[in-house]
Amino acid sequence: MVLENRIIDQVKEIISRYPERGSALMPALDFVQEARGGSLSRDDLADVAAVVGVPKSRAFAVFSFYSMYRKEPPGREACPVDRELPGGRSEAARLIGSLARGEMPGKPSQWSVESMCGILIRSRGGESSPSIDDYVAAGGYAALDKARRMGADAVRAEVEASGLRGRGGAGFPAGTKWGFVSRAKGRPVYLICNADEGEPGTFKDRHIMEHDPHLLIEGMAIAALALGAAMGFIYIRGESASIARLLEKAVAEAEARGRIGRVPGFEIKVHRGAGSYICGEETALIESLEGKRGHPRLKPPFPAERGLYGCPTIVNNVETLACLPFIIGKGAAAFRKIGAAGDCGPRIFSVSGHVRRPGVYECPTGTPLRELLDLAGGVEGRLKAVIVGGLSTPILTAEEARSLRLDRDSCQRAGTMPGSGGVIVFAEGADVPSIALETIRFYASESCGQCTPCREGAHVISCLLEKAVDREASEEEVETIVRLCRTIKGTTLCPMGDSFSIAIEAMITKFGDEFAPR
Repeated sequence: MVLENRIIDQVKEIISRYPERGSALMPALDFVQEARGGSLSRDDLADVAAVVGVPKSRAFAVFSFYSMYRKEPPGREACPVDRELPGGRSEAARLIGSLARGEMPGKPSQWSVESMCGILIRSRGGESSPSIDDYVAAGGYAALDKARRMGADAVRAEVEASGLRGRGGAGFPAGTKWGFVSRAKGRPVYLICNADEGEPGTFKDRHIMEHDPHLLIEGMAIAALALGAAMGFIYIRGESASIARLLEKAVAEAEARGRIGRVPGFEIKVHRGAGSYICGEETALIESLEGKRGHPRLKPPFPAERGLYGCPTIVNNVETLACLPFIIGKGAAAFRKIGAAGDCGPRIFSVSGHVRRPGVYECPTGTPLRELLDLAGGVEGRLKAVIVGGLSTPILTAEEARSLRLDRDSCQRAGTMPGSGGVIVFAEGADVPSIALETIRFYASESCGQCTPCREGAHVISCLLEKAVDREASEEEVETIVRLCRTIKGTTLCPMGDSFSIAIEAMITKFGDEFAPR
């Protein structure tokens, strides 16, 4: 065995944090990679597998799946080719490319941050987040105390009455989702906070975690009380290492002050991913948390029936959980008064692209898009198109967006979705074919490869779009792209196939002249 005893001891400590040993595989690989100077050898992988107690094949499968594991030390990897788009790389294409790589619009400290509600965006610290003392002094954890007095049944009823919908993209009613949890005798219930936030154009959850982590922790504790959860996990994207450390510190503060302990038997663990967009899908996230490749599961059974470790599991988004202290503290009726009927409450929108003040903005659901863009300083130039729910939602023309309100029903009538609240703005001059190509390149690279329509379809569409960007695709080839998009929809285990299909199809059908051959 090549691992030193001190490293083995640390891996064993990591194993002790989890109910099942397999979940320690990825954090153990993270630790050993860092200890080895940024890379993992085959012997390292074999030794980690032996200590964790999983087959070597599983360790190698995980190592080869996630992008953050390296065979060579940093600086010695083969240099990836950043292939230029045919005909040049437009500003809009560079924007989508940077968002797809997880790059934020400028530094977080430079984001414009404004709130029309003062519920989810309350704290805007400097380099550090508010301490637990600051949070408690501002009324923090009072809602958790109230939830304890109410009892689990009343808390569940209040959340259902609030009309809170999930803020991660699907928009499913949170109270209804909680109601699906099976309490089969002898099986613990698990709560997972989905903090992966890999959707290009979306950077709202990281603001909550970075500047108000105790709001999320209190929300998780309230949810755990309502669900009878034995343990909670915050699954955060691997690239957000600094925020993960900040969350660990905040969890430790809450434990030391007895806040999390007010929910009997409940504890929270922070678990980092290792670079995979697909792990934003809840069943792929669960597979990853169990120490496996992030392959989405066939549903049913749904996680609420059979999720983490085969037990009932609820997966909620960061922003969804952060709404709970207000709902319990002020009441469901107060929450329903904010925003649109049927899709109420505050929402945080990430705004990037051709606006003067990119950043995060908290608005009531149903706020007109034009008001949100005004908050962001207005469009730099004349509006051409906008994506309102992250890269995987259909693009809208300026005319379609003119009277749009940012709630579920209004977006559906306009042919799009509010999704994850990632608003990407394009001014006149933006080249839609190059945007489409960068979009499909991202999804092709992030496909887990499990479903043929997604794996192969994304590659074929990418090849055809390369020709379209240079105005060399024939009418038949452009029609083939649309036909492929329509064929792929509804044929994959997870929504990824639908996501890129509806996005690309909308770009071609709405801006068809730009895809036509010369």
